[in-house]
Amino acid sequence: MHDVRLSEQYLRRQLEPSAAVAFETRLLEESSLRSNLYFHRKLHHLLHIFRRKQLKSEAAAAEHTLLTEPEYSAFREEIRQIFG
Repeated sequence: MHDVRLSEQYLRRQLEPSAAVAFETRLLEESSLRSNLYFHRKLHHLLHIFRRKQLKSEAAAAEHTLLTEPEYSAFREEIRQIFG
């Protein structure tokens, strides 16, 4: 579990410089740690993609609500006056 925490801090650039160097030295020496970091990095990437898609979906839903629901007609009119 300690290596997972270290990998997370390393990927987030939260390690002190000396700890980062020590971790990188271990990466050179330990293939299992390298492999774990590789998959940890992939997981970070997938989570980033998921969060981005989720945020885009939420933004689209908010846009749809603001542009179509009757209770937001005053807001739409204000926007038209500003940008129209």
